[in-house]
Amino acid sequence: MKRTVLYILPLMLLLLAQQVMAHQLFTRSFFPGYKIDGKKISCMTENPEGFVFIGTLGAVYLFDGLSYTALPFPDSLRHAEVTVVQTCNMKLYAGLNNGSVLCWEELRTMKPARFITDTEAAVTDIELQEDILWVSTYGQGLFSIMDSQEQTGSTKLSSLPDDFIYDLQRDDAGNLWAGTDAGLVKITRQSDGIRVQVIDQTNGLPDLIVTRLHLDTQNILWLGFHDGGFCSYDIDHEKLIQYAAADGWDKGPVTGLLEIDDYLWISSATHGIIAFQLSNEQLMCWPATEDQDLPERSIALVKSQLRGFWVAGNDRLVWTAGRQMELFASIGGFTTKATTAILVDRKGRLWWSTETGVFMTENLIEGHSKVVQLKPGATSGGFFASCLYEDIYGVIWMGTLDKGVFAYDPNAKSWKNYTENDGLINNNILSISGKGNDIWFATLGGASLAKLQPDHSLRFESQEVKMLGSNYIYAILTDSRGRVWFATDGNGIQMLDKGKLIEVLPDSLHNEVFYTLTEAADSAIWMASPGKGLLRWSSDGLQSFTTNQGLSSNTITSLLQTNTPYLLAVGYDGFDLIKVWDQTIFHGSNHYGLPAAQSGLGVITSNNEGVVFIGTNEGILRLESISDLANRKPLLRLRLLTANLEALDFEAPLRLKHDQRQISISYAGLWYPQPEQLRFEVTLTGQESTQFETRDQTLHFGNLQPGSYSVEIHEKDSVTADKGILLKFFIQMPWWQQWWVIAMAVLGMLAFIVGWMRQRERKINARQQILREKSEFEYRNLRSQVNPHFLFNSFSTLIALIEEQGGEAIGYVEKLSDFFRQILEYRDATLITLEEEMKLLETYLFLQKKRYGSSFVTEIHSCEAIRDSKIPPMTLQMLAENALKHNVASKSKPLLLKIDCTENEIIVTNRIQTKTTTEASTGLGLQNITERYRLFACKTPVFEKTNETFRVVLPLIR
Repeated sequence: MKRTVLYILPLMLLLLAQQVMAHQLFTRSFFPGYKIDGKKISCMTENPEGFVFIGTLGAVYLFDGLSYTALPFPDSLRHAEVTVVQTCNMKLYAGLNNGSVLCWEELRTMKPARFITDTEAAVTDIELQEDILWVSTYGQGLFSIMDSQEQTGSTKLSSLPDDFIYDLQRDDAGNLWAGTDAGLVKITRQSDGIRVQVIDQTNGLPDLIVTRLHLDTQNILWLGFHDGGFCSYDIDHEKLIQYAAADGWDKGPVTGLLEIDDYLWISSATHGIIAFQLSNEQLMCWPATEDQDLPERSIALVKSQLRGFWVAGNDRLVWTAGRQMELFASIGGFTTKATTAILVDRKGRLWWSTETGVFMTENLIEGHSKVVQLKPGATSGGFFASCLYEDIYGVIWMGTLDKGVFAYDPNAKSWKNYTENDGLINNNILSISGKGNDIWFATLGGASLAKLQPDHSLRFESQEVKMLGSNYIYAILTDSRGRVWFATDGNGIQMLDKGKLIEVLPDSLHNEVFYTLTEAADSAIWMASPGKGLLRWSSDGLQSFTTNQGLSSNTITSLLQTNTPYLLAVGYDGFDLIKVWDQTIFHGSNHYGLPAAQSGLGVITSNNEGVVFIGTNEGILRLESISDLANRKPLLRLRLLTANLEALDFEAPLRLKHDQRQISISYAGLWYPQPEQLRFEVTLTGQESTQFETRDQTLHFGNLQPGSYSVEIHEKDSVTADKGILLKFFIQMPWWQQWWVIAMAVLGMLAFIVGWMRQRERKINARQQILREKSEFEYRNLRSQVNPHFLFNSFSTLIALIEEQGGEAIGYVEKLSDFFRQILEYRDATLITLEEEMKLLETYLFLQKKRYGSSFVTEIHSCEAIRDSKIPPMTLQMLAENALKHNVASKSKPLLLKIDCTENEIIVTNRIQTKTTTEASTGLGLQNITERYRLFACKTPVFEKTNETFRVVLPLIR
């Protein structure tokens, strides 16, 4: 008979409201010290490229996470302290305590600063508004300066209520806001001058002294005060908003304000940093006395391009991602180190266990909560949980290693204990999993299945069901399809589907140990085997992931599918984030330097908002915005390029002289969480090529040969790297290696060879030259025979036109002139294009049609596609003249001349209409055409004569 032990006892230990303060933000501190000559930091900023600039006594330094580079600074100002540094339009401005303002415009080439103005009082802030540079001072008010290359004077704004100004802020509408000793001041430029509006205690300000201003993304202006804490001002509705969290402010003057996501971050001169959560209006504090990484006196908060922010102190710079990464070494005075089990329930309460007990805090996020230690009244000795699980009724199940499982109802504050006497297969519980009313218990004796009853009690299933698989089961998973998976100690992975137990892995893995498993967002099952990394089982098959594929450790102890595309894998060497859809791996712990090594199994959980809690050897690690963690990338930036020690502007096209062969490239891998861990792949291609890995951020290439070059620099971790650096340059050749010099030398060397070759060619071509000259002589002779006859006919036609159609005589003369001009033009040519020949033929046919009229008909088809082919000059004209010479052309019997074109031939056809009295034919014209083709083409013309037509096929010469 089932026996259930029911305890309804008071809690053994209850710690009333305590601030949950024993925790630290993840931070990375930098102590410049001797690197800046022991000077204290007075101000800082970060420019849009991600470089940090630090102001000290008589110097401004550029910081990239590893090195501090002093910018050129006027010697006359070495004893003045830099009180503000600000970037505007890619320029760097610095204000000094003696009122001077400097501007660096060429940081790439490290040119000296330009002196802008001198206001005599300490500069507190600088803002650029369109073409006006506003400079606020502590004691002399506000100045406007027209910023230009020439030094210009400054104009003081005389209508301010007070000359002691702490901060400036420009809004999207072009207004300028100033925090002063007399309240908040709004400055508006109008057509008729400048309008000043003062908001002070009569408008509800909690304090007149406004020390800091910050404009958030919702157009809300946040104000920090000397004594009154903070408030906000709705610019659009001109409404001042105060918060209960700032009532009775005792945390000192506000030195910085910054809004990131759901938090307003506040730095204090005496109380470290404070986070004001906007969604619930609660404060969380990190005093410098409790967090040794934070400066004792914070002087500024500055937003970082790496999606975090800086906390600046006089002796250090601290980078943090805020609450995105947070380590709780203890909560409410209870240690969280070496956590054995962890759970966030549906109400957002955090439950955790160590060997000292089981604990619960109401709401860790708010910062003010109760911490409760839980212990059943009937247990003897120490009580801690090996695993935690919340069922559908909100009951918390706590597995132990010798006392079975305890069920705790937070509403009734009641306990129930289930052991082997109640049907549990073994009292040593390793994990608990479930779905709906089914709860599975993984034990050292096998797996037990129990059903939740309406009274929240359990009914265990039969002995046959609970003896599944190996006796040692580390983890159980019920997937989205209702299948139950078992991770066993030495019996591989088994799956229970519709009552049937199935071995899903290959035979080689049947005897392996598996610690944990989970279902990913793509429905694949991920499994962890000690020493063998991870396995991914899906319909696509089985994939293996080890350190060779990018894992930080081959022993994974916890797996969790987050509410993002990332799977979280925790192991002996920290955690990795695995993108489910393409299996890329991001090294979370190594990349950020987080102390996230874990020795317990399955000690991981998340809340409804996707915040992840990991039990580690150092405490509970809290992670939020998982996608941001994975997508935050190192920024690769080019700093300085020199050739023979001369600084160059690397933004301009780089064309170097032939003797500028000593190239040095300084670049920065901006990754403030772990700058020293970055490794880079460098590839030089061009006239010389090389590829290597390095941690150095200065590259030297010596004695490069002339030619084009390309240098590519990428961060070694390709999953998280920025787009990288690509630099191209060209080194010119010396004059004696220029192409024209080499060409002249080659031509000179070839001159002798060419002469010898020509002499040899003369001998070889002698006979051919004789034949060519003979042919050309015959051609010229034929042309001389044709010309008188043609002239006689042409003049006869002209006389007829003058007598009968005087208006057309001029056109005829022009065509006749064109014809003889073309003959003269081509008389020395051996070949001309078909286009040129057709133009000559067109002119000839025009002249003949004026003579014969409708008695002479021509059909010429388009030869456009072959117009660039070659043909001996006047060939077509000769064939047309030949047709007219030997055939009758009359109105009653017109003579038809056709010209057709193919891809390789021209076909000329005329009707045979033999004259009654024929002229004597010498055959010289057709013979001349044949001889010329024999000289210049492989084929000769074909002459075909029938009773009706005379057809000539002329091959084209390419």
